[in-house]
Amino acid sequence: MPPLPCGALVGYYFSAQSTNGFTWTDPPASTTRSERHYATAAMQKPVVFADDFEIDLGWTSEAVDMEHHGFWQRAEPIGTPLAPGRDYTPGSGTMCWVTDNGVPGAGYLEFDVCGGPFTLTTPVLDLSGMTDPRVGYARWYANDGNEFAIDDEFAVDVTADGVNWVNVETVGLPGMSGGWTRQQFRVLDYVPLTDTNQVRFVAIDSPNNSGVEAAIDDFEVFEAAPLLEAYCTAAPNSVGLGALIRTSGSTDIAANDLTLFASAVPPSQFGLFFYGPAQSETPFGNGFLCVAAGGLGLFRLQPPLAIDLVGEASRPVDYTAPPEPEGQITAGSTWHFQFWYRDPAAGGAAFNLSHGLSVTFCP
Repeated sequence: MPPLPCGALVGYYFSAQSTNGFTWTDPPASTTRSERHYATAAMQKPVVFADDFEIDLGWTSEAVDMEHHGFWQRAEPIGTPLAPGRDYTPGSGTMCWVTDNGVPGAGYLEFDVCGGPFTLTTPVLDLSGMTDPRVGYARWYANDGNEFAIDDEFAVDVTADGVNWVNVETVGLPGMSGGWTRQQFRVLDYVPLTDTNQVRFVAIDSPNNSGVEAAIDDFEVFEAAPLLEAYCTAAPNSVGLGALIRTSGSTDIAANDLTLFASAVPPSQFGLFFYGPAQSETPFGNGFLCVAAGGLGLFRLQPPLAIDLVGEASRPVDYTAPPEPEGQITAGSTWHFQFWYRDPAAGGAAFNLSHGLSVTFCP
């Protein structure tokens, strides 16, 4: 498979064929786009909210139609011809949200979704401080497939304000054969990031003329992040414990929007970002040289920068214009960055360096 951009949504399924010509797929209806497993291409996945439903984290179950069954329940699923017999969580997990779990031994149509809509809503999610979050969840949807099943749908919606909802996906014919499937979506494709984001899951069988069951498990919100790793030592300087280096933007080669930042640096001095292919921790000046040439060299991002009055400096990294050809940043490559700066007030060598930052780049 060719390299993928960070954050790209990848759909996949499994297929096996017996020696007598029968084919099985997971998910069962994997010929349709809605019935595939989905994952996000990323170097790492910082999770900011995760719920496997083993404890109650404040979800809300609501129904417009109070006279029928189909209410969402957080429970250990009992299993019917339409409902799951266990949750999605691997290992010791047992609980999920399921539509009207019923009682063991009852007919499967006695506790399926009847009427509705029946709505399951997340707690309020503060996504305002995130960069590009994704929402992931495992879902189950099954319908007995009679001639009236075309009326029945299972919807997933997202909101920025708790009032205006935008549809992310609607599962109906033909994606109704049951089985857990893993789904993901990019929040910014639908709504802005706020401190009042929410997601809801809506099951309906209206008119009540077919068998319907739905379930949700392993809900999470995460960033699709590149691999950034701080390393080495930032030695104390004349203004504090040592200079720090960080980034903003992405490490996507195609986006070309990465910016380097240095902070906690002596103000009104000069400094320089540089990078190389290898790590080290060698005493140098009043600090440590954290980047090594590795047979290629060290590459300076010229010209030197004037550090501002609060002790900060920044520089965009232009992938299309490396300082030297050997310093070309490409997809899949890892480079190590550092900031050198003058510090005459500290005495000694009168210069120092930040810690190092290792960055792996995406296509």
